[in-house]
Amino acid sequence: MNLYLAPPLEGITGHIYRNALHQCFDGFDKYFIPFISPNQKGHFSTREKKDVMPEHNQGMYAVPQILTNNVEDFLCTAQKLGDYGYKEVNLNLGCPSRTVVTKGRGAGFLDEPQKLDRFLDAVFEKCNLEISIKTRIGMEDPEEFETILPIYNKYPLKELIIHRVCRRSSIRTHQSLIHMHGQWNIANIRFAIMGGISVLWRTWNS
Repeated sequence: MNLYLAPPLEGITGHIYRNALHQCFDGFDKYFIPFISPNQKGHFSTREKKDVMPEHNQGMYAVPQILTNNVEDFLCTAQKLGDYGYKEVNLNLGCPSRTVVTKGRGAGFLDEPQKLDRFLDAVFEKCNLEISIKTRIGMEDPEEFETILPIYNKYPLKELIIHRVCRRSSIRTHQSLIHMHGQWNIANIRFAIMGGISVLWRTWNS
């Protein structure tokens, strides 16, 4: 089954953009809400609250994204989103921003696979919502995906959305496609690829 996903972009794809896109073009199966970054007070920022309000996401399947490496912050945020009526949340493991990565969040979490595994084990045990993940294939090298994917494979992910580059590279290399292809032999997760579908198809069938 092919799904068409409208990805999030902080500062761009807020609720005004999403509603305009939905009303004028439609055709997307999911609309991802730019990430919520839990704070120490446990409250949504003004922007975050506006983005997740149900009245700002009517008629579409919207999925809020959470950016954190803290189990309790994730669970608390997911619970609040569940109270708003959301059925699914997305964990951001792809953000390459230096300020995010240096705190071990976003793509920075991929540098600590054992900690990531413990995090996922805890949130899947206690979270009542479905969980999907957006990820890069590694921090430094595509070969890191050989360690990362088996971790994801342990958990009942709604889906895995792959940005097929490493954090330190914005170039979608042929090598990264080869590594991804080899790893899908052990995958039992529904997955989506961000961009380059025709290139991916030609590479995997060459």
